[in-house]
Amino acid sequence: MSFNPKKCYVLQTTHKTRNRIIRPYFLHSTKLELKEDNLGVELDSKLNWNHHITSKINKTSQQLNFVRRNLYRCPQDVKQHAYIALVRPHLEYGSSVWHPHWKKDIKRIEMVQHRAARYVTKNYNHQPGSMTAIIRSLN
Repeated sequence: MSFNPKKCYVLQTTHKTRNRIIRPYFLHSTKLELKEDNLGVELDSKLNWNHHITSKINKTSQQLNFVRRNLYRCPQDVKQHAYIALVRPHLEYGSSVWHPHWKKDIKRIEMVQHRAARYVTKNYNHQPGSMTAIIRSLN
């Protein structure tokens, strides 16, 4: 595989806020540009994902509310396709990088998915085991 140096950038992550050492990186004898943004994947000063997960949950909730407002009378399969196409990509963006490993983060993400599943199936039953049945019915 060959990389195009004009499309490649350097992303430097460090705990230091001052006196950072910035070294030049080269690809095929072309100096790579240093980028400050990281394609929407956000880290805080302690290299935690809390801010990223919070922003993704907020964006996903906004998209889910948009779908709920506009598709409330549609059949289940339309709602399910809308969730898969419009909502879930916001929740999963960059997940291969920030894959949650804290239980609190996993629970926050699953709560959004549970709200979406309840909306799609119109099943707002909160009895124990009902969420498992809802998820199973949606595959």
